[in-house]
Amino acid sequence: MEDSLLSVDRVIELIDRFNIPPKNVKVDAVSGGSPMYSGLVAKGYNVTPIIAGEKADDEEHYINKRAEMFYQLQVRFRKDEISIVDDRDLKAQLSSIKYKPAQEKRMQLISKEEMRKHGEKSPDRADALALAFYEPRIYTPNIRWL
Repeated sequence: MEDSLLSVDRVIELIDRFNIPPKNVKVDAVSGGSPMYSGLVAKGYNVTPIIAGEKADDEEHYINKRAEMFYQLQVRFRKDEISIVDDRDLKAQLSSIKYKPAQEKRMQLISKEEMRKHGEKSPDRADALALAFYEPRIYTPNIRWL
């Protein structure tokens, strides 16, 4: 719990130092990320909660938000819109993310549980990168998706 509180304070320091708009701060709102999300909200920060296992915004093409996030990240790399630091672990994790056939021709990623069964670790750095660049759709009734 103490590590989570230190992390919350570090994130707040970065938000304040770089004047990051709340909509750009996306936090894993379940499992290991829930203390971070709860801590930021408790300190008055309006951050965007993301639940990777939740249904995708674009349900026609993706099984869940995790698949949607990583696809968006892949598109940004292909368009040369982002570059990353020379981090061997991050690069290895990004290359460990694999797709598999899913029902109804929707994109699905191999789950973290399946990765662990094959001796692979959770791709935490890759997840953080995908989360940082994920652009959830904003739905307003009677107005098209933005």
